[in-house]
Amino acid sequence: MARLKIYLTYDGTFYHGWQRQLNTPKTIQEILETKLSIMSNARVSIMSSGRTDAGVHARIQVAHATVPDTVLRLLENPSPILGESRLVQGLNSLLPRDIRVLRIEQVAPDFHALRQIDKKTYLYFIDPSPVQLPELRDHAWHLRMPLDWKAVEKATKALAGRHDFKSFCAAGSSVKTTTRTLFEAYWGTFKWRGISHTTELRVLRLTGSGFLRGMVRSVAGTLVFIGNRRAPPERVAQLLETPNRAGVGPTAPACGLWLWDVLYKKT
Repeated sequence: MARLKIYLTYDGTFYHGWQRQLNTPKTIQEILETKLSIMSNARVSIMSSGRTDAGVHARIQVAHATVPDTVLRLLENPSPILGESRLVQGLNSLLPRDIRVLRIEQVAPDFHALRQIDKKTYLYFIDPSPVQLPELRDHAWHLRMPLDWKAVEKATKALAGRHDFKSFCAAGSSVKTTTRTLFEAYWGTFKWRGISHTTELRVLRLTGSGFLRGMVRSVAGTLVFIGNRRAPPERVAQLLETPNRAGVGPTAPACGLWLWDVLYKKT
């Protein structure tokens, strides 16, 4: 048996998230496992770097799978024209167009896509334009109302560092601890270049060693709540100091959230 490291990207708009679910066939994991099993001629299970919720997208998602050694021949002799292995080509020919495998490589048998993560980055996109472009409707939160960005940025600064993020953890989580470390927490801009128009988006960037269930969307929603002057900028620091789920703002919609990057510890 061989261990594979799989890099993929997907538009999560029409899926029930990453994780395979009972009686819910349309998840990224279920579809990828089914297609890789066909290519491997064996039943294959896949573990990812983290579960994205329904409607959430991934610029880069990383997963691992253990497959029969015979599959390795499909990693050899990439196409001289496309530069892709036959395994990548074969999987993409079977997958729906909103899921794409970018690269596959053989790794050590003990590689684990989740346990060996060094840091992950999530981006949350807000579209402040008066009229939203059609291609952005499922990829950014359209907020036409002006926000107090000075208050938002002041509140965001409190997020960096090691804190108890229990206030921002969605119900149903079974984690042992809600303490996490954020290495980066700041807002920037992003130019979305469409076919005929360009839109400047506001982007929340969070990089950390790990994230809780629903954490990024809860943080984004609370920052917008503050930007709407419905809570003071100090609210975030207070929630980190004394967890209180009732003090957070409404959860931001899934469409604006992207898993942006996954980095692993060097061995």
